[in-house]
Amino acid sequence: MTTNEQMTIDEVYKYLRLMKPRYRQASRQAQGRLLDEMERVTGWHRKSLIRLLHSDLHRHRQRRRRERGRTYKSAVAAALRVIWESYDYICAERLQPNLVSLAEQLAAHAELELSAPLKQQLGQIKLTTVRERLKRFRQDEPQRHRRPPGPRNRALADIPITRLRVQYWKAPLLEIFDEQRRPERQGLFGVLSVGFVAAALLTALGFLLYAFFSFRRRLIELGVLRAIGLSAGQMTSFLAWELAFLVLIGLVAGTGLGAWISNFFIPYLQVGAGPSAQIPPYVVEISWPAIFQIYILFGLLFVAALVVLVVLLLRIKIFQAIKLGETG
Repeated sequence: MTTNEQMTIDEVYKYLRLMKPRYRQASRQAQGRLLDEMERVTGWHRKSLIRLLHSDLHRHRQRRRRERGRTYKSAVAAALRVIWESYDYICAERLQPNLVSLAEQLAAHAELELSAPLKQQLGQIKLTTVRERLKRFRQDEPQRHRRPPGPRNRALADIPITRLRVQYWKAPLLEIFDEQRRPERQGLFGVLSVGFVAAALLTALGFLLYAFFSFRRRLIELGVLRAIGLSAGQMTSFLAWELAFLVLIGLVAGTGLGAWISNFFIPYLQVGAGPSAQIPPYVVEISWPAIFQIYILFGLLFVAALVVLVVLLLRIKIFQAIKLGETG
């Protein structure tokens, strides 16, 4: 045992068995000095040493009559597996001190449900427990059969083989999160977001204004159609098909033009001053879930415009429309 290591239980018992005769034969003051020495050597409490010196040190520990219950339930094991797999199967020594921060990052991206009790248990779990759980996780992975070694290459045999020492390593997801927090990237994404919001508001306002002024301009025509016998439902269907055709043409043309412009211009927005920042180049990925959300927004806009036009259509008085037509 080295000087900077803590004594094991067996070593403590062996040391106390050697010190017990001296302790029994010493005076009260000498016993105090011996206890001070034993306390420094073993690191145990004084009362525990006195209790052991007055007991049978050769007696073995009795087995528990009832095993302890599990401290960490299945939720902790499931969260630990998700964190371990998400961060590229890192070792327990690197995983255990960062469990809470890694869990918070995964919860922020909806990859893990992190409750307050689960977060507290992840902060309390010990390194040995993490090692045991990771050992069980590795046993669940399918074992691949290794191919037998082939014939030895004589040319490669003369090359000295050394191990590469890893100086720095960081999980890929942590690297992505750090890059996303950079001020220049946040500024770029902020400009793009403001431009998108402004374009969406202008598009919605233009669509509503077009629908309203188009209805006012065709007021006489719609009144004549009502006068010749078209019902309110038929007029509503007529307006709905017209607006739907306009919205569909705009969505198809806008999506195609936006995808083409993204693939053409986005690679020029790569941030970096040196050549290392330009490698690897941007890979343009279109967020189709966000585009479908925009489709839903325009669908709601279409419904709102149609409801307004139907209300205005029902308020048309046929005789006034015909009179306006005769006057015009």
